Amino acid sequence: MALYTPRERIRLRLRDLEHRPMPDWARAWLTARLPDPYRFDLAPDRAQPLIFLHVPKAAGTSLAEALGWKYGHVPASRYRIADPVRFDRALRVGFVRNPWTRLASAFHYLHSAIGINASPDVRWATDNLAQYPDFTSFVMALESDRIWNSIRLYPHFRAQMDWISLPRDSAHCLHFLGRFETLEQ
Repeated sequence: MALYTPRERIRLRLRDLEHRPMPDWARAWLTARLPDPYRFDLAPDRAQPLIFLHVPKAAGTSLAEALGWKYGHVPASRYRIADPVRFDRALRVGFVRNPWTRLASAFHYLHSAIGINASPDVRWATDNLAQYPDFTSFVMALESDRIWNSIRLYPHFRAQMDWISLPRDSAHCLHFLGRFETLEQ
Protein backbone atom coordinates (compact mmCIF):
# COMPACT_ATOMS: atom_id res chain seq x y z
CA MET A 1 0.00 0.00 0.00
CA ALA A 2 1.36 3.42 -0.95
CA LEU A 3 1.89 5.58 2.09
CA TYR A 4 0.15 8.64 0.65
CA THR A 5 -1.47 9.72 -2.56
CA PRO A 6 0.22 12.65 -4.32
CA ARG A 7 -2.58 14.96 -3.13
CA GLU A 8 -2.15 13.82 0.50
CA ARG A 9 1.63 14.32 0.28
CA ILE A 10 1.12 17.88 -0.98
CA ARG A 11 -1.41 18.63 1.76
CA LEU A 12 0.91 17.27 4.49
CA ARG A 13 3.81 19.30 3.12
CA LEU A 14 1.71 22.47 3.03
CA ARG A 15 0.52 21.84 6.61
CA ASP A 16 4.14 21.36 7.69
CA LEU A 17 5.19 24.59 6.00
CA GLU A 18 2.53 26.62 7.78
CA HIS A 19 4.38 26.05 11.07
CA ARG A 20 7.61 27.50 9.71
CA PRO A 21 8.72 31.12 9.63
CA MET A 22 8.14 32.78 6.26
CA PRO A 23 7.26 36.18 4.83
CA ASP A 24 3.62 37.22 5.17
CA TRP A 25 3.08 37.09 1.38
CA ALA A 26 4.24 33.44 1.34
CA ARG A 27 2.05 32.60 4.34
CA ALA A 28 -0.95 34.20 2.59
CA TRP A 29 -0.25 32.13 -0.55
CA LEU A 30 -0.01 28.98 1.56
CA THR A 31 -3.13 29.73 3.62
CA ALA A 32 -5.15 30.20 0.45
CA ARG A 33 -4.35 26.58 -0.46
CA LEU A 34 -5.49 25.10 2.84
CA PRO A 35 -9.05 24.78 4.20
CA ASP A 36 -10.59 27.96 5.62
CA PRO A 37 -9.82 27.96 9.35
CA TYR A 38 -12.93 29.97 10.18
CA ARG A 39 -15.14 27.03 9.28
CA PHE A 40 -14.44 26.13 12.91
CA ASP A 41 -15.55 29.53 14.27
CA LEU A 42 -17.49 28.66 17.41
CA ALA A 43 -19.67 31.75 17.38
CA PRO A 44 -19.88 33.13 13.83
CA ASP A 45 -22.80 35.45 14.68
CA ARG A 46 -21.26 36.96 17.82
CA ALA A 47 -19.67 40.41 17.80
CA GLN A 48 -16.55 38.77 19.23
CA PRO A 49 -15.61 35.55 17.38
CA LEU A 50 -14.48 32.58 19.47
CA ILE A 51 -11.59 30.46 18.22
CA PHE A 52 -10.62 27.16 19.81
CA LEU A 53 -6.99 26.38 18.99
CA HIS A 54 -6.94 22.61 19.16
CA VAL A 55 -3.59 21.10 20.07
CA PRO A 56 -3.59 17.41 19.08
CA LYS A 57 -3.74 15.01 22.04
CA ALA A 58 -4.49 17.71 24.62
CA ALA A 59 -8.17 16.88 25.31
CA GLY A 60 -9.38 19.07 22.44
CA THR A 61 -11.66 16.52 20.80
CA SER A 62 -13.28 15.49 24.09
CA LEU A 63 -13.77 19.08 25.19
CA ALA A 64 -15.11 20.25 21.83
CA GLU A 65 -17.56 17.36 21.57
CA ALA A 66 -18.78 17.88 25.14
CA LEU A 67 -19.45 21.57 24.43
CA GLY A 68 -20.81 21.04 20.92
CA TRP A 69 -17.94 22.98 19.33
CA LYS A 70 -16.61 22.42 15.83
CA TYR A 71 -12.92 21.62 15.86
CA GLY A 72 -9.87 20.85 13.80
CA HIS A 73 -6.11 20.98 14.16
CA VAL A 74 -5.52 24.47 12.81
CA PRO A 75 -2.59 26.60 14.00
CA ALA A 76 -3.03 30.20 15.10
CA SER A 77 -0.96 31.37 12.14
CA ARG A 78 -3.57 30.17 9.64
CA TYR A 79 -6.36 32.01 11.44
CA ARG A 80 -4.24 35.18 11.61
CA ILE A 81 -3.28 35.29 7.95
CA ALA A 82 -6.76 34.29 6.72
CA ASP A 83 -8.39 37.28 8.44
CA PRO A 84 -6.15 39.43 10.67
CA VAL A 85 -8.97 41.71 11.85
CA ARG A 86 -11.21 38.81 12.82
CA PHE A 87 -8.28 37.06 14.51
CA ASP A 88 -7.41 40.14 16.56
CA ARG A 89 -11.07 40.56 17.65
CA ALA A 90 -11.53 36.87 18.50
CA LEU A 91 -11.44 35.37 21.94
CA ARG A 92 -8.83 32.62 21.52
CA VAL A 93 -8.84 29.59 23.83
CA GLY A 94 -6.90 26.35 23.94
CA PHE A 95 -5.47 23.59 26.10
CA VAL A 96 -2.00 22.10 26.45
CA ARG A 97 -0.77 18.93 28.11
CA ASN A 98 2.31 17.69 29.90
CA PRO A 99 4.65 16.98 26.95
CA TRP A 100 5.61 13.53 28.19
CA THR A 101 2.05 12.28 28.64
CA ARG A 102 1.08 13.92 25.35
CA LEU A 103 3.88 12.02 23.58
CA ALA A 104 2.68 8.76 25.16
CA SER A 105 -0.93 9.51 24.26
CA ALA A 106 -0.06 10.27 20.63
CA PHE A 107 2.00 7.10 20.33
CA HIS A 108 -0.66 4.85 21.86
CA TYR A 109 -3.48 6.47 19.89
CA LEU A 110 -1.73 6.06 16.53
CA HIS A 111 -0.05 2.73 17.32
CA SER A 112 -3.35 1.13 18.36
CA ALA A 113 -4.91 2.18 15.04
CA ILE A 114 -2.39 0.31 12.87
CA GLY A 115 -4.24 -1.87 10.42
CA ILE A 116 -7.80 -0.82 11.31
CA ASN A 117 -8.42 1.15 8.09
CA ALA A 118 -6.65 3.02 5.29
CA SER A 119 -6.96 6.56 6.67
CA PRO A 120 -3.91 8.83 6.35
CA ASP A 121 -3.24 8.63 10.13
CA VAL A 122 -3.27 4.83 10.04
CA ARG A 123 -1.02 4.69 6.98
CA TRP A 124 1.39 7.11 8.65
CA ALA A 125 1.37 5.05 11.86
CA THR A 126 1.94 1.86 9.90
CA ASP A 127 4.94 3.35 8.14
CA ASN A 128 6.43 5.15 11.15
CA LEU A 129 5.31 3.36 14.33
CA ALA A 130 4.63 -0.30 13.50
CA GLN A 131 8.30 -1.15 13.95
CA TYR A 132 8.10 -0.25 17.65
CA PRO A 133 6.43 -2.94 19.76
CA ASP A 134 5.93 -0.58 22.71
CA PHE A 135 6.29 2.98 23.89
CA THR A 136 9.70 2.37 25.47
CA SER A 137 11.26 1.21 22.21
CA PHE A 138 9.70 4.19 20.44
CA VAL A 139 11.18 6.65 22.96
CA MET A 140 14.58 4.97 22.69
CA ALA A 141 14.44 5.37 18.89
CA LEU A 142 13.76 9.10 19.28
CA GLU A 143 17.36 9.48 20.46
CA SER A 144 18.24 9.35 16.77
CA ASP A 145 18.06 12.86 15.31
CA ARG A 146 16.93 11.43 11.97
CA ILE A 147 13.97 9.61 13.54
CA TRP A 148 13.04 12.48 15.87
CA ASN A 149 13.19 15.04 13.05
CA SER A 150 10.85 12.88 10.98
CA ILE A 151 8.39 12.00 13.78
CA ARG A 152 8.06 15.54 15.16
CA LEU A 153 6.71 16.86 11.86
CA TYR A 154 3.53 14.81 12.12
CA PRO A 155 0.68 16.92 13.61
CA HIS A 156 0.18 14.68 16.67
CA PHE A 157 3.85 15.06 17.60
CA ARG A 158 4.42 18.74 16.72
CA ALA A 159 5.39 21.07 19.55
CA GLN A 160 2.34 22.52 21.30
CA MET A 161 3.64 26.06 20.72
CA ASP A 162 3.38 25.42 16.97
CA TRP A 163 -0.41 25.43 17.40
CA ILE A 164 -0.93 28.27 19.90
CA SER A 165 1.67 30.87 18.93
CA LEU A 166 2.39 32.97 15.89
CA PRO A 167 5.61 32.52 13.90
CA ARG A 168 8.56 34.37 15.40
CA ASP A 169 6.68 34.80 18.73
CA SER A 170 7.96 33.08 21.83
CA ALA A 171 4.67 33.41 23.73
CA HIS A 172 1.26 31.91 23.06
CA CYS A 173 -1.46 34.14 21.60
CA LEU A 174 -4.39 32.80 23.64
CA HIS A 175 -6.66 34.74 25.94
CA PHE A 176 -7.29 31.55 27.90
CA LEU A 177 -4.80 28.69 28.12
CA GLY A 178 -6.01 25.65 30.01
CA ARG A 179 -4.10 22.56 31.04
CA PHE A 180 -5.24 19.01 30.36
CA GLU A 181 -4.17 18.04 33.86
CA THR A 182 -6.52 20.56 35.50
CA LEU A 183 -9.42 20.23 33.07
CA GLU A 184 -11.86 19.03 35.74
CA GLN A 185 -11.16 22.07 37.91
